[in-house]
Amino acid sequence: ILQGTGPVQVPELGAVDAANVVDVVLNQAYVRFPDIDSRSDVMTEVAEATFERLVEGDYPSLRPLAEALVEAAEGRHVLAWARSGRIRAHHEFFGVDGALPDPLDAAFALTAQNLSANKLDYHVDTSLRLVGDPSADGTITATVTLTNTLPAGRTQPEYVVGPNAPGQVAGQYRSAVSLYVPFGTQLLDAGGGPVLDPPVVQSEGGRTVVGFTTDVHAGS
Repeated sequence: ILQGTGPVQVPELGAVDAANVVDVVLNQAYVRFPDIDSRSDVMTEVAEATFERLVEGDYPSLRPLAEALVEAAEGRHVLAWARSGRIRAHHEFFGVDGALPDPLDAAFALTAQNLSANKLDYHVDTSLRLVGDPSADGTITATVTLTNTLPAGRTQPEYVVGPNAPGQVAGQYRSAVSLYVPFGTQLLDAGGGPVLDPPVVQSEGGRTVVGFTTDVHAGS
């Protein structure tokens, strides 16, 4: 939204715009406002200022806002639901209804869920690389990479970097990784690591998923 409306001013933060808003609300806020009530107040001010600018701002063109929202929707950063079937049809048209591909489609999706009770998600990047032609020999090699960009040795603030769970250390990101694969896929081989649980093929809501748990420490 800020990419289309331009920056907003928040007393405790100054200018918040499309370039810094993610860092501000997902990272800086936890460092600068460790008290949850103060942090919630600042987060609310960012949201209110942005929404006020959205509905009351004066724009020479809505194109930048529309393009930003389309880009966000393509990345599944905008999701919407409505009770009305007519409105849901609009959500489907714009791709913001959150629907996943049909379980029988040849589609892949990767998720990594934080099991560490910390706030390291901001520092963790994920990627998926697929190599192979299933129409040729029926196999694909999937490389899943999790990168923890937190600098090694950082221990503060503890609320962000942990440890907040028994047996863990500062900067440790324990993740439940799920790779959704085409229906009927079999796991031929797996390697790499470190993994806490070996990859296994499971079924989730009619979808085939390869799941495992891994630890990614700061700087690794």
